[in-house]
Amino acid sequence: MVKPKQLPSGSWRAQVYVGPELAGNKSGLISITRDTEKECAYAALELELHYKQIAKDKSNLTVKEAMTLYISTYENTLSPATIRGYDIMSRNNMKGLWNYKLNQLTSNIIQREVDKELKTHAPKTVINMFSFLKTVLKAYRPNFKMDIKLPKEKPKLDPNLRRIKIDELLMAIKGTTIELAVLMAVWLGMRASEITALTWDMIDFENKLMYITKAVVRNKEHKFVEKDTNKTYDSTRTLQIPSYILELLIAQKEISTSERIYTLTSNAIAKRFTRILIKHNIPHIRFHDLRHLNASVMHKLRIPDKYAMERGGWATTHIMKKVYMHTFEDEREEVDNAIDEFFEYLISSRTSHDISHSN
Repeated sequence: MVKPKQLPSGSWRAQVYVGPELAGNKSGLISITRDTEKECAYAALELELHYKQIAKDKSNLTVKEAMTLYISTYENTLSPATIRGYDIMSRNNMKGLWNYKLNQLTSNIIQREVDKELKTHAPKTVINMFSFLKTVLKAYRPNFKMDIKLPKEKPKLDPNLRRIKIDELLMAIKGTTIELAVLMAVWLGMRASEITALTWDMIDFENKLMYITKAVVRNKEHKFVEKDTNKTYDSTRTLQIPSYILELLIAQKEISTSERIYTLTSNAIAKRFTRILIKHNIPHIRFHDLRHLNASVMHKLRIPDKYAMERGGWATTHIMKKVYMHTFEDEREEVDNAIDEFFEYLISSRTSHDISHSN
């Protein structure tokens, strides 16, 4: 039994060891402070008994404890960005459930909390909250069957995407410090996290290939860290490099002093992109929306879903309809060439147009 100690303030404190994973700190200790020694000793005893129950059955964890345990257990397995999202939710959302033990939860209790969160959060955010809770319950109370009515996620498509003229966008970014980044997003369908993770050893200049194997994302401490895309098979892919982009890469390598192709963060690239849009009176879109434009181009060119999914690194067609499918190399080359010809035509025709008008 833990013996409380009196603090200089007159209060009493007891420290109960529960382990780093459950405590959420390196010491593994949880501190309890009460006004009297008796109250403090009783609270410490309650806590010790609670954790003895947990040792026998994880469903005795409170929701808050279960969230903390899940994050610390899988911190080195899941993507840093996923852990960051879970950590934010564990500290800010579903607060009405925190003190419930997992084995006390019912569908009605969870439904009330979901409905409450909907008053202050978007449907997609609430769906993400519930998804995290469901993941935790599956780990520590696997036999619990829930019947929860979730909101329908409203698709958000920026109307500005319909107003964007790709040829004008390409000319606006031509010759800028982020031309290569924009082209890799809108032409090759790459994520900002993948662009900022690119290193020169991921480029095969001789065979005109680019290997997407890494991404730079924020972790739960809000620091940029590198993750391996091999943990998500669909994101790891090989892309054919178009001649125009290859020339830009060659020029960039000649002046580069870094192993990374871009030393800018994704935030810095996004800010420069916004400034260019404003300067050229182009409707505002996010840098990430360039991937939507890329998907639209593939749809316009009637590229089959399975090829579009492979190029963009999408796992399902909920984002691009069905599970990733194998593609034959010769068919992939035809797809790559069709997309390359489309963009090269836009660039060459726009350049010719500008020259004729300047004369």
